[in-house]
Amino acid sequence: MPRRSILSATERESLLAIPAAGDELIRLYTFNEADLALIRQHRGAQNRLGFAVQPCGTYGNVIRILVPLTASDAIVDEGLAIIEAALTAVQSI
Repeated sequence: MPRRSILSATERESLLAIPAAGDELIRLYTFNEADLALIRQHRGAQNRLGFAVQPCGTYGNVIRILVPLTASDAIVDEGLAIIEAALTAVQSI
């Protein structure tokens, strides 16, 4: 049975296309003034370890979480709690 495609061919091409223009590529992987203002606004107790974001994906729509293999469950749980609190704070904007 053939697999059903969630995206149309045009949508898939748009999602996976690497921008040809250098300016567009730079825009996707750097923070603009609005991004920096948002970061400054939300620095606080909910992200006491800092506002560290590693944008991933073609359009920066993925957050990558890198955890050392030696991290204990308690450290992973603490880190996830911090991320959850930060995302909750951002949702309330």
